[in-house]
Amino acid sequence: MERVNHCPYPYQFKGIYGIDKAHGRALVADEMGLGKSLQALGWSTLYGERRPVLIVCPASLKFNWQNEIRTHLGKDSIILSGKKPYKFPAHEYIIINYDVLKQWAPVLLKEHKPQIMIADELHYCKSRKAIRTKVTIKLGKKIPYFIGLTGTPIDNRPVELFPQLSVITPSLFPNFWDFGFRYCDAKNSFGRWEFKGASHTKELHKKLINTVMIRRKKCDVLKDLPPKIRSVLPLGISMQEYNKAEEDFIGWLKIKDPLKAKSAQNAEALAKIGYLKRLAASGKVKEAVAWIRDFLSNTDEKIILFAVHHEILNQLKLEFGNESVLLTGKTSQKGRKEAVEAFQGDPKVRVFIGGLKAAGVGLTLTTASTIAFLELGWTPAEHLQAESRPHRIGQKNVVKCYYFVAQDTIEVPICDMIQQKQAIIEKIIDGQEEVEDWNVYENLIKTLQRRKK
Repeated sequence: MERVNHCPYPYQFKGIYGIDKAHGRALVADEMGLGKSLQALGWSTLYGERRPVLIVCPASLKFNWQNEIRTHLGKDSIILSGKKPYKFPAHEYIIINYDVLKQWAPVLLKEHKPQIMIADELHYCKSRKAIRTKVTIKLGKKIPYFIGLTGTPIDNRPVELFPQLSVITPSLFPNFWDFGFRYCDAKNSFGRWEFKGASHTKELHKKLINTVMIRRKKCDVLKDLPPKIRSVLPLGISMQEYNKAEEDFIGWLKIKDPLKAKSAQNAEALAKIGYLKRLAASGKVKEAVAWIRDFLSNTDEKIILFAVHHEILNQLKLEFGNESVLLTGKTSQKGRKEAVEAFQGDPKVRVFIGGLKAAGVGLTLTTASTIAFLELGWTPAEHLQAESRPHRIGQKNVVKCYYFVAQDTIEVPICDMIQQKQAIIEKIIDGQEEVEDWNVYENLIKTLQRRKK
């Protein structure tokens, strides 16, 4: 057994031995930035005979993992790519992304026989019907030891936990229906069961922390890490085009079947809401840019900007030119690395512009301590992940998170919705006090209808 000597914080040692206590099948759900990957790698060094170690992660994080292994363990690793498997020499650590796991799984099992599987950002496997989830579960059950890593195990609803738990420890919740009826506030809608809510959350939290889940928050374990401060900044927009689109939407709701209109699965309704959301975001860019320029002229700090749509991201890049870097879903692996290095190392590069999904995970941006969200996502997890890009080990300042919300638009109820969802998630993951349940889609519609009366 090797000695673990590469974890700098006591809580990380506790995390390693928590994995060991769970017999090598655990969910490490520490808040983002606390070194979950380091803890998983640390546990793997306790048992050097259990090789190879298979690391499954989003494609954008493969090189991060290779760097972690090299930096902290002093070992080489191999990155697998492409959907056509090929022969490769034996390595202690094998890295692959979820997107090609289906094609590689038979080869890995037959020829390399992984003994430990580390699944990073395990919430990628939140949908029971998704191919990546089915492949991960099938493969994970055949590998003796499995460590799931995610700072946001629930992205939106408690039902998303079930696939993750079923691969880590199937015996904990062997039946989906039992889990769904007990913890997901199951409701029958015209002969079809839906699991969109949350119930018995305190019981679920206790069961998780007493079995497979290792969960620590930054405020609990890093007393020297400054906290985050969130502020909502209302911005005015030119309302003519937005108001017309909103009136059209309300009119459309009146002629639709009310039951269908409330359904979050109604693609047409979601498209219309998405259009309102896009108009609201576009309308506030001018005021947002003015605020950012004022920030840059009155401080020597750097700033991180998050948005969702490419046209807004590209508009921001045009506004801030050479003093900025841009990272979107279209950015290559090399481009991602160069953007981060420039922002972290070049004092002239003061603005990091990133897509909420593409740049919201796996990056360390600790040279900044201010974030501005020009657009809102749909789930708390997206924002928590993004907030943790600067709020990580190495940050010396309070991290200030500004949410730019267009006044009198659909962004207001969306902002409320995200906060309500976060309260539910904290009940389950962190054992917070009870709060009321939510009906997200219905609340959005009711808010719009009230404003039009």
